Amino acid sequence: MERTLTRRGLLAAGAAVSGAGLLGACNSGGSSSQTSGGKLQVTVWLGAEELTAMQQLVKKFEGANPSIKVELVNIVNGGPYGSTKLQQMIAGGAAPDVMMLNSGQFESFAARKALLPLDDLVSQDKVDLSAYWPQAVTGCKLDDKLYGMPKDLSNVIVFLNKTLFTKANVPLPAADWGWDEYRATAKELTAKLNTGSKVTKWGTILVNADWNWSPFVWTNGGEVYEGKDCKLGDPKAVEALDYYFGLRVKDNAAPTPGALASFGTQNAENAAFLGGAIGFGIFGPWLRPGLIATKGMDWTVRPVPRGPQGQAPIIPVFTDMWGISATTKHRDDAWTLVKWMSGKEGLQSWLDIYGGRSITPMKNLALSEQWLGYGGAAHRADNQLILDQLTETNRKPAVGFANGAEAQTLWNNEFKVAIVGQETTQQAVDKVCSGLTTILGRQR
Repeated sequence: MERTLTRRGLLAAGAAVSGAGLLGACNSGGSSSQTSGGKLQVTVWLGAEELTAMQQLVKKFEGANPSIKVELVNIVNGGPYGSTKLQQMIAGGAAPDVMMLNSGQFESFAARKALLPLDDLVSQDKVDLSAYWPQAVTGCKLDDKLYGMPKDLSNVIVFLNKTLFTKANVPLPAADWGWDEYRATAKELTAKLNTGSKVTKWGTILVNADWNWSPFVWTNGGEVYEGKDCKLGDPKAVEALDYYFGLRVKDNAAPTPGALASFGTQNAENAAFLGGAIGFGIFGPWLRPGLIATKGMDWTVRPVPRGPQGQAPIIPVFTDMWGISATTKHRDDAWTLVKWMSGKEGLQSWLDIYGGRSITPMKNLALSEQWLGYGGAAHRADNQLILDQLTETNRKPAVGFANGAEAQTLWNNEFKVAIVGQETTQQAVDKVCSGLTTILGRQR
């Protein structure tokens, strides 16, 4: 994400790379010959709490596989999800053996043949891919080749602050709400939560990220791109974006980015919601730990609203995954690690250690009481509704192509201007399409 909101808020502050002797010890560049022994270098991009949990998971793996040692390298301040630093490492011939990757990131590395295709290894070891949510498997593929094994899965849903709804005496929306009710609810909440001239609470929030606005475009029958053509300028896409931006520009029912300054510069949208300044907003299951830890907040969820003609919502699903360097000298050990981490034992261990925060990519584990009961019995129905959004209408993220990160930077920069009303939706879309056409034309 461009500035404030990462999809789980896990980019920690600190040195560019943490991990003793990282670059000097890296031995995975150049030759593809296989050796055993030594350490597998594994890059991750985790906050302190999740890093501690990951260290515990690695210890459990090493206990089950004593001949394999793992060195975790946590990339922070290395670009979104560590991608900039990881790109530098790969380009410099110092690629790690195993990488934590995600949707919108791995495609670039796969297109440049920096990742090992895993299809033959999966087939050789008879790994049952049907045990995963289908979205978790397709989310690891580019051009029908598998480049990763699932770690976590995230979709999006509307989180509502029930405490604010009660305070404003505004009824919770119906489960099948549409664009009209979504807009009306945002306006009513804003009006009733602010009694003076200064607005300090808002009905909803606009996140300047494709996972927030793309559901409106897709649900309305629009597209972001098709082949090498930008489609955001088509009427249905413009109509959807105009609706989305209009929640702020026309209705003043959402804050400007500047209005969130008191909530910090990193993940300000998360903090504003958790801080009780927002009635409802589109987030993912990654928000639940913060909600559960926030005292005095009652919350629930609703699906992304249906389209203006009652169309079922279409939402993106993101996959975090484990990928293997195409140049690793420890392919077999790397595959043993990746297979374990993404297999039943590894995923169950992760659920035991870290809890059901994002969606567990293995179906039977996500459907277990352990995952569904995250946050207590009062939120079991909320957790079930999150899983219910994993449907055949899901889409890969708009950034899910080789130059997706470049496209994301482009539309983030243009749409942040439209969100504050400094240019019209059409003007912003025209500029995005001009640049996106060039980016798509460079696709391999």
